[in-house]
Amino acid sequence: MATLTLTRDRPRTLKEAKEWLREHLRERKNPFVFADADVAAAAIERLEGLDGETWGSCWGNAGAEFERRAEVAEARGDVKAADEARFQAYTFYFIGRYPSPNHPAKQRCYDKARENYLKIAPRFDPPLARVTLPFEGKELVFYVRKPKGIARPPVIVIWGGIDSWKEETYEVGQALLAAGMAVVAIDGPGVGESPTVGSQPDAERQWTPVFDWVLAQADVDGARIGCLGMSFVGCVLPRRCALTHGPISKRPAENSTISSTASQTKRRPSLCAEFEQNRPLPRLSKAASLLAFSSL
Repeated sequence: MATLTLTRDRPRTLKEAKEWLREHLRERKNPFVFADADVAAAAIERLEGLDGETWGSCWGNAGAEFERRAEVAEARGDVKAADEARFQAYTFYFIGRYPSPNHPAKQRCYDKARENYLKIAPRFDPPLARVTLPFEGKELVFYVRKPKGIARPPVIVIWGGIDSWKEETYEVGQALLAAGMAVVAIDGPGVGESPTVGSQPDAERQWTPVFDWVLAQADVDGARIGCLGMSFVGCVLPRRCALTHGPISKRPAENSTISSTASQTKRRPSLCAEFEQNRPLPRLSKAASLLAFSSL
């Protein structure tokens, strides 16, 4: 598989990597979905290497400039401008840790990306809440958003991918919320704030407490729970469904569907339509049903 730093058979040169970046920016592909185009283009031209220090510093500097703009806007009381700048700060810090924080400079970018994202999350429409649960002596972290004006909406649990994590589920989360579904976003095993090691054969056990938490919430419909596995993490969904279905329903499910959909940016509305078409019928609502999407 070709990536930012690798072709199919060798590492990319800096020139080749820059062309990959320019293409992804032009087409608004990951990691440039929300990035300011002019600032991103300038950063690509300034990029002098692909090592962690150089990469993290280049994109982190762009993020820091947007942080400065946010602070200036906050000082003059302009909340809208401040939030827009902080979202860009998050975006560029995310690029700075992309595809993984395998260097201290990239880890600092990840920490700053998360920090800026959470500063504006309470003012998302609808707002985002950060939830933590104890898990094997560690902390399990996930994000929750609920659509406005809908009593006990169905729930989609979104797993981030290998290089795009729970913060990067924002866009598809917006589409699901607009379709009347609550969204729970969590990191895949071994990435982001995941408390498990991805190489563990049962690493997806981290998700069971999330389903238990959803079922305990009176303001969402635990009888209608769906899953969306973003990118590579979609590969673990069938296994997760097999292992989780019993604990969710407390008995064999009466109505469950495992669907596969190519729900990338241009096709995400079809994901919502497919969920609406397949959501469990009211007569089956006594059984907690699991509808899973694998986004590959």
